[in-house]
Amino acid sequence: MKSSCLKSSMLLVILLFAEYCSQIEAQKCQPSGKVVWERNSHLRRMTRICFRGKVLLNLQIYSIINWTVR
Repeated sequence: MKSSCLKSSMLLVILLFAEYCSQIEAQKCQPSGKVVWERNSHLRRMTRICFRGKVLLNLQIYSIINWTVR
């Protein structure tokens, strides 16, 4: 019971994170995106964090799947 609760909360975090990252991607791809992108170091930093986060999340998902299968 406890493990399934943990898994569902993990999935929620993953979904929220994915949503957040897709919003950042959308911000980057605005028509005037070039200007926004050049000036906005916050956006650049968030994208880096998102990229690293995606890699970490993929590993996390992979380990959860392995753990579930076992």
